[in-house]
Amino acid sequence: MSKRTRIGTKISIFVSAVLGISLLAGLGLFYVTEKSRLELSVHDKAARVLLALEAGHTQAMKHRGDKEDNNPVLKAFNGSLEYLSKTQKQMNIWMIMAPKVVDYQVKFGFQEIEPPTDDVDQLALEAGVPVGRFMPGNLYRYTVPVVMGQGPAEDPICMTCHGKDMGIKAGEVIGGFSVAYNASAEFGEFRTIFIEIVIYSILLVVFVAGTLIFFVNKLVSRPIADAAKTMHDVAFFDTEIQVPDPRQSDSLEITEILDAARVFNQLAKSKVQSLRLALDEHAIVSIADVDGTISFANQKSADISGYSIAELVGQNHRILKSNQHLPEFFSQLWQTISSGKTWHGEIKNRAKNGEYYWEASTIVPFLNERGQIFQYIAICTDITKTKKNEEELRASKKYAEEANRAKSNFLATMSHELRTPLTSIKGALGLMNSIAETDGKAENKELFEISMRNTDAMLLLINELLDYEKISSGALTFEADIQDVCSLTAETVNDNLGFATTHSVTFSFARPDYPAFAKINKHRFEQVLRNLLSNAAKFSNPGGKVKIFVENENGKVVVGVSDTGLGIPDAFKPKIFEAFTQFDPSATRKFSGTGLGLSISKALVENMGGELRFDSVEGVGSTFFVSLPHQPGAQ
Repeated sequence: MSKRTRIGTKISIFVSAVLGISLLAGLGLFYVTEKSRLELSVHDKAARVLLALEAGHTQAMKHRGDKEDNNPVLKAFNGSLEYLSKTQKQMNIWMIMAPKVVDYQVKFGFQEIEPPTDDVDQLALEAGVPVGRFMPGNLYRYTVPVVMGQGPAEDPICMTCHGKDMGIKAGEVIGGFSVAYNASAEFGEFRTIFIEIVIYSILLVVFVAGTLIFFVNKLVSRPIADAAKTMHDVAFFDTEIQVPDPRQSDSLEITEILDAARVFNQLAKSKVQSLRLALDEHAIVSIADVDGTISFANQKSADISGYSIAELVGQNHRILKSNQHLPEFFSQLWQTISSGKTWHGEIKNRAKNGEYYWEASTIVPFLNERGQIFQYIAICTDITKTKKNEEELRASKKYAEEANRAKSNFLATMSHELRTPLTSIKGALGLMNSIAETDGKAENKELFEISMRNTDAMLLLINELLDYEKISSGALTFEADIQDVCSLTAETVNDNLGFATTHSVTFSFARPDYPAFAKINKHRFEQVLRNLLSNAAKFSNPGGKVKIFVENENGKVVVGVSDTGLGIPDAFKPKIFEAFTQFDPSATRKFSGTGLGLSISKALVENMGGELRFDSVEGVGSTFFVSLPHQPGAQ
């Protein structure tokens, strides 16, 4: 089938579909309307029959007298009921009684007991209103209840009889009239007529569709097909475009379109060549068919793979397979592009010389006019260097982690191995110092005291290294309980007065007259405060005064250590809590220390749920604050 025929047929099918849908809608509306009308007609017939039966029953009941068997009116009503049952072959008509009437009939042995027949009768008796319903097989069931004091039962005679004998009150249902109408004949006739209408309508749509196809193909499809062919030729840069003879009928517009197409063709060639040149300079481009066979490869594809373009074209893409990806990787790739979706990802390929290289790839499936995939275009970027950098970075990270573990193990081992003998040395020196005090040799005592101070310094250094290692590895843990911060501060200040004596300063603690409790670790709190007192004494001028205070501030217990020493320069303040940093204004490192004290103190305070901060003015002094959550009511 030619393109002209396909285009014309599509247009015709579309118009025919619109007509068909409209016809179906009309037929549906007709079916629903006529079926509703037929159902209403069936209901009216059933209702009229029951209305006549109801009227006859009313008269019979009014004139029935005492002797029912010889009552001519009652006999006439029964005769009418029998006549209707015989003449209305499609109807079954009967009477029903309410439960109280049925119970009365059973009690007194009536032979004709008339209970409800089905759920239609039952619902009408319970609701006291007429109930109608279509049943399977085109059967219409309709029941009209009789209510005491209303309609057929409004006569006082009815109330006297039923009320006296059966205990039925006004407003209660006595019984009813029921009919089963078989409407198969009416519905059968309706279906026959409807089927005939449907057949004639389908024939009409087929005729209209055929007529449309003929005229559309003749008057519309030909110029559309010519224009489509021209666009197809332009897409493939065909410069030999055949223009219809302008003298032919209705071809002038097509000629103008094709003349414009020639200009577009030349412009498109120029633009596409420019884009291709730019793309070739930047990206690795290849085209493959649906089987993965390469039909085009640019120079960059050849450069990175080591194959010539001639060696690549005609080969399957598997020629570049590195076998470094799992089968699921390519399974997912092909599943994506074969479903018409674009795939993005990174692929490791192998060059002709066996070396590997990485590409960041985008593979786009292209569809023909029938919506079928006919080729894939891959546009890739060389990311081999980036991948190598990532591998080197991972290796460096792994090496650094191993070095850090080795460092941690070394520090732990070194600290343990050094602390044990130093503790023994300190004990021996203390004993020898006691002996020196008794023998009166001052030079020996001085040497022992120097040795003990240096031993204490080395033990402090080792302990700080151990604490720093625990903090760095996240292994620092300790228990906390509620402590009296004021008492603990006073004890710590008193125990460390040696710092003040050594640096010729005085410690002044103004203890408040109210308790201040916090949940802390006693040993670690003393360690923090001892470090702050040591720094304050060390950086104060001789004769200076270090003030220690405890305050309650906004639900916090704040312990402060304030000195009048050198202060901290603004440039050094951001680094004050960093490990292994120490402010030293002199070239001779006047102030000794590891630079770990404040870093460890900050970590300890934060582990106790508090905060370590400071205020400092260079040349005036510094104040360090330990802020801890207050525990109200703790005793």
